[in-house]
Amino acid sequence: MFYGLLGGCLWALDTVLLSIAMAPFELEWTAPLISTGLHDLFSALWMGGLITLKRKWSAIGHALRVRSGRMVMAAALLGGPVGMSGYVFAVQFLGPSLTAGISSFYPALSAILCWVFFGQKLRKSQIFGLCLCLGCIVAMSVSGQSQASNYVFGLIMAICCVVGWALEGVIVQQSMKEDLDNEICLFLRQSTSATVFAFLIIPLVSSWSFAGTVLDQSWLLLLAASFGGTASYLSYYKAIGQIGANKAMPLNSTYCAWAVVFAFLLQGTIPTLVQGILCVGIVAGAILCAYEPS
Repeated sequence: MFYGLLGGCLWALDTVLLSIAMAPFELEWTAPLISTGLHDLFSALWMGGLITLKRKWSAIGHALRVRSGRMVMAAALLGGPVGMSGYVFAVQFLGPSLTAGISSFYPALSAILCWVFFGQKLRKSQIFGLCLCLGCIVAMSVSGQSQASNYVFGLIMAICCVVGWALEGVIVQQSMKEDLDNEICLFLRQSTSATVFAFLIIPLVSSWSFAGTVLDQSWLLLLAASFGGTASYLSYYKAIGQIGANKAMPLNSTYCAWAVVFAFLLQGTIPTLVQGILCVGIVAGAILCAYEPS
């Protein structure tokens, strides 16, 4: 449970730092995709350093040859280029509030997938906790006004995000049952995602010259954000391995609440009383969902 909450907290820090890094490029619709690609590239480099320090390159070679390793790489395509790209495009066409509300349903979809495919059942208290968590997230997300410039396309992209993130968590959970630890999984995930962004998505939607401009102005913030994101994913994957995807995902989705805290600390954004209450509800619901009495 601790690692799931830590993952959500660090992802919120990552999100706020990325927001600050992208502020100078708010008029460029491709900037979120560029930042995501650079973020995953830096994250892959952080993980490469960790793998080197722990001397796990032989384990990486083994993972590339076995089915579970290839499953993680497939999950990377679902969670990175599909899920994250869907998210940033939905933000572009639906607005951040509505997108956050729709994307917050990925833990519920994951729980349903785990129940359908693996027979993982939830207790009544866990179902209540999941509903409380998602309800507070939606209430926080839709409280603002959403300016949808292309509702149908934005909705399709948001659905891609939900499906991609949910499937990623389920696939990683099954892969980690086959003796792949969270560090190996994350290196494969970030390396695969960074490669797809570098050779397909960035050249397709923009150019590396613009990516160089973003990197030149915001490299330090991107580096810091990717470090936080890498630590977040390590915690998230560890939580999946320990308590399962259907419990780890609600804990990870508390990033909506933690983001309010970091926005106040780093940007001076003062939360309202309602936001404070909803933040407490999100964290409480996630803990209730993940709690397993012994």
